[in-house]
Amino acid sequence: MNEDGSINHNNYKIVYVAPMKALVAEVVGNLSNRLEQYGVKVKELSGDQTLTRQQIEETQIIVTTPEKWDIITRKSGDRTYTQLVKLLIVDEIHLLHDNRGPVLENVAIFLRVKLDKGLFHFDNSYRPVPLAQQYIGITVKKPLQRFQLMNDVCYEKEDSASREILQSHTELVKSSDLKDLLPYGFAIHHAGMVRADRQIVEELFADGHVQVLVSTATLAWGVNLPAHTVIIKGTQIYNPEKGAWTELSPLDVMQMLGRWKASV
Repeated sequence: MNEDGSINHNNYKIVYVAPMKALVAEVVGNLSNRLEQYGVKVKELSGDQTLTRQQIEETQIIVTTPEKWDIITRKSGDRTYTQLVKLLIVDEIHLLHDNRGPVLENVAIFLRVKLDKGLFHFDNSYRPVPLAQQYIGITVKKPLQRFQLMNDVCYEKEDSASREILQSHTELVKSSDLKDLLPYGFAIHHAGMVRADRQIVEELFADGHVQVLVSTATLAWGVNLPAHTVIIKGTQIYNPEKGAWTELSPLDVMQMLGRWKASV
């Protein structure tokens, strides 16, 4: 840092190690667009793009591959570059487990980390998106049977959580029709149901466990239950006061269609 608060770009290097040349070019483009206004130069150093000694000296961020930077660090004349490195970014660090792992380890040797002080270790509990793995063996040899079995396994795994929830709620509802339908992801909703059953159906549908809900038109005027698709079976309803079938008003139809609109 200079006395006037500006950054002295000659006193540091940042190395970004990417696993593939295609990714190197992409990173160079992204970083250049973001940092150009700050006077930070970003250059590619790979099998497709070489840099002269002067270019390396003028560059603050070097985006390279493990193999290329390993060569640079082994050259005695280039030791000054490694001494200026203040930050090393290794993208796709899990490649340590493949045949390029030893190269990445060599790249990091010059960091001279003091192992007695420990290292940061981030396991799966630090993942922003939880990830779990499960291996399922399939012993069937016939292609069609294997394909069908894999479909069944995928369906069971994807649907298992909802089925467990639906099964537990099936024991709570009073309606015999609901007891028959809920385990399959279907439900009904009308004014003749007890309030507790209607609430269970509304919650299961809102959470996505009930995939198909058959209801009367009055549901459209009730709670907000967004749907992916709304099918209106006819536009006539029976009016007990008139003792005849009457047409739904355009407002009623739009209100039912609004169940789909609410989910967009």
